[in-house]
Amino acid sequence: MEEGAMGVGSSLIYPPAFFAKTDELIALCKEASKYGGSYISHMRSEGNKLNEAVEELITIAREANVHAEIYHLKAAGKNNWAKMDSVIRRIERARSEGLDISANMYTYLAGATGLTSAFPPSLQDGGFGKLRERLMDPAIRQKMAVAMNTDARDWENLYYGAGGAANVLLLGFKQDSLKKYTGKTLEEVAKIRGTSPEITAMDLIVQDSTRIGVAYFLMNEDNVKKQIALPWVSFGSDEGSYTNEGVFLKANAHPRAYGNFTRVIGKYCRDEKYFHYNQLSIN
Repeated sequence: MEEGAMGVGSSLIYPPAFFAKTDELIALCKEASKYGGSYISHMRSEGNKLNEAVEELITIAREANVHAEIYHLKAAGKNNWAKMDSVIRRIERARSEGLDISANMYTYLAGATGLTSAFPPSLQDGGFGKLRERLMDPAIRQKMAVAMNTDARDWENLYYGAGGAANVLLLGFKQDSLKKYTGKTLEEVAKIRGTSPEITAMDLIVQDSTRIGVAYFLMNEDNVKKQIALPWVSFGSDEGSYTNEGVFLKANAHPRAYGNFTRVIGKYCRDEKYFHYNQLSIN
């Protein structure tokens, strides 16, 4: 903190942060709080346990006396879309009680992360090398094919939340032999290769030796519109800064890398007139 850190960040859906306990996070945030730092979190769940994840963030903010920010506010998976209203009410109640809680968002219906998020974090314990090794074990592969189609409660199954392979878009590969699949859905690639979507996902990860960037279509447009109108929600691209030339053309970035902010002004303000330009705070 003395060297300029802004605070504590956590990505609790993903390993290794998945294994962190609430009291550990509170202890870390108490130290950051002494220096005016913040706690920013990709919460433990954006789906089946979204409400519980919000409660955890509020608890950390209260116990550590720290500003807390949610990245990125969303209700992921059709079964969870209806939770957004209760999430908004809970955060606004916490704010009314004096807690400094805010959030950011991107203005798209698909999130982007690794294809490895189709598997439980326990399979990834020890790092990617261990995951790849396990995915070559026939017995484990059989179990993972079942797990991918399970509405899990103890981990965030983005594959299931997206509704399956048709809603998983492949964004990029390291191996030249696999780059032909960039821009296709997992369902399309499974048909091309003649294997099930689940086995295809495992094969691609093993063959590319990467987590493989994918987009999961998870969100609901009505919720996006509710969120952008909230005064405590800001906008974040959740992507790298890419130029449209050279090596960056060999993989597909999520369009939020280029369009997150222009969609706010163009789509939601100018075109749909969802709110007026003078309601925006532009820095």
